[in-house]
Amino acid sequence: MPKIQEIYNILNQIAPFGSALPYDNAGLLVGDADRQVQKIGVCLDITAKAIDAAVTQGCDLIVSHHPVIFDPLKQISPVHPAYRLISENIAAICAHTNLDAASGGVNDCLCEALGLTGIRPLEDPDFPGYPPIGRIGTLPAPMPAETLAFYCKQRLSAPDVRFSAASNSPVSTLAVCGGAGADLLLPAYAAGADALLTSEIKQHQWLQGQALQFTLLDAGHFSTENCIVPALVKQLTAHFQIPVVMLAQTPPYQTI
Repeated sequence: MPKIQEIYNILNQIAPFGSALPYDNAGLLVGDADRQVQKIGVCLDITAKAIDAAVTQGCDLIVSHHPVIFDPLKQISPVHPAYRLISENIAAICAHTNLDAASGGVNDCLCEALGLTGIRPLEDPDFPGYPPIGRIGTLPAPMPAETLAFYCKQRLSAPDVRFSAASNSPVSTLAVCGGAGADLLLPAYAAGADALLTSEIKQHQWLQGQALQFTLLDAGHFSTENCIVPALVKQLTAHFQIPVVMLAQTPPYQTI
């Protein structure tokens, strides 16, 4: 059976932890690197339900995208997932912005899910010297904004997609950034994209897109990133002779 350190090392090859953005908290966040692992669970968020699933399925390590500890903790109460992980003797490795930017990571998986071709990186001027997180690619066919919104909803199994059709011109070149990537609006526009797909778009950004006649689409944080989970399961399974399972999750909200 592999040790946690060996699994960390493979993840470090897939998405180097040193490439995480400076505000991030990625790496081995709970557990002992020398401990052996019998079964790995993979998920987007380490929630109470994810931990329940890990316990039920006998996982002693969870690999997640979002960090189970992000802001500094002054105490760990029973309601915090880290408390539960420690209580259940389950370790946690979290690969966040390093996995967003990695080749084959979150945003490459998002491009694949949308059938984009000619994919190139989208530079972020706010973080010079770090690997670009966003991507730009060409859609299978030009689409009006409303058609594209429905296409994204279907391809990502998203509960809903909000969009702003700022121009009558069809969208051919799409920029994407899984998660909260609306700060890439201006870089995407400057790079020649017709639209940006991301999540958590703020009011002033919607208005900015309209002023620029630039189409914006918001498919939700979960739906723009969950494509990485099966990809991670596949990559870890290829490296280790132990079971690797998905800890099934759904968006943490409902729509009516």
